[in-house]
Amino acid sequence: MCYNTPVSITPKKEKPKMLIHLTRRKAIMLLLAFWGGLLVLATQPVLGNTGLIEPADSEKTTSLSERLKKRKDELKLSLGESAKQRLAGKCAASQAVVKKLKTRDAAARDKYHSAYTKMIERLEIVATKLAQQGVSTSGLANAQQLLTDSVNQYLSDAEAYRAAVDDLANMDCKGDLEGFQATLVTARSLREKLASDAALIKTSLKDVTAALAGIKNSLQAAEAGSGRTY
Repeated sequence: MCYNTPVSITPKKEKPKMLIHLTRRKAIMLLLAFWGGLLVLATQPVLGNTGLIEPADSEKTTSLSERLKKRKDELKLSLGESAKQRLAGKCAASQAVVKKLKTRDAAARDKYHSAYTKMIERLEIVATKLAQQGVSTSGLANAQQLLTDSVNQYLSDAEAYRAAVDDLANMDCKGDLEGFQATLVTARSLREKLASDAALIKTSLKDVTAALAGIKNSLQAAEAGSGRTY
């Protein structure tokens, strides 16, 4: 009886192609997970350096008198006697309003702080893992840096605003009327700046989304060119 010699049915060159396919597929699914918000940070460590800079608590690094002086110097504020008298008559009432708004502002600040930092952390996870899989992220890197910079600016302004509001609520307004007025003007300006910061973050996020879409489209095009579907 004659037996044929066994022949391998797996082409030797198929393994590298399969690995490339799996890498592309994994990268595509990673991008889809980012858009779907499926990356759970509680179970995934942040990889690498996110570039976020958490501002120091200015109330722990400076005194109230130092902060008041700085604001007065920056605004070059000098009130006349009549203006001081008018402000002295209403600053206590203004403080009562500020104290009511303080809790609401704190809740909003915590909400946005959490949302923005988690967004940057998720993006860092995606960018790092894509790079580990050999996917070019040069286009994404620029958009990612701009988004990180805009979030850092927001964090810095949010801390300055928090300190200003706390000072408004707690200071002896009649004891330093010019300091109170300077802090009030600063707080209003920072509140407007925070709105501008949020708008810039929104624009920067669109650029990041476009960069991620470009990577996904390139991967899917390469996948289609290989003749594979999933």
